[in-house]
Amino acid sequence: LPWISVGLSLLSSFPSSLDSGGLEMPRPPRSADWPASEYESLHDSPPHRRVVFFGDSDVSHWDTSRAFPKALNCGIGGTTMSQVRSFTPRMLEKYRPKVVILVAGENDLAEGTPPSTVFENFRHICDLVTAAAGGGG
Repeated sequence: LPWISVGLSLLSSFPSSLDSGGLEMPRPPRSADWPASEYESLHDSPPHRRVVFFGDSDVSHWDTSRAFPKALNCGIGGTTMSQVRSFTPRMLEKYRPKVVILVAGENDLAEGTPPSTVFENFRHICDLVTAAAGGGG
């Protein structure tokens, strides 16, 4: 698929660890399960929207309701691709979207996760979405 090729070539262009110029970015203290508890509190009653924006702060900070009033924003700032991957089955079950727009991975790269690992998580999420849509994976 062409979009997988584009995603792979974009990921392969990133260094395996990103140089922050010696700056340490402070992170707020969180429990180990903070993304899961925050995700579970999103949209307690599923709305009748079939497009879901899913991912990290790029999604959570985007006012999707203005540009896409029929879409649902399920972004959680600070999450990694592996965390998004772990929430994907629940999101698919809870909202049964027809379209999923996934934006995630830069937190992983900033933490030094190899691009190949980020891409494998991305591919797994795509497989889950495809299977849920009846495409079999």
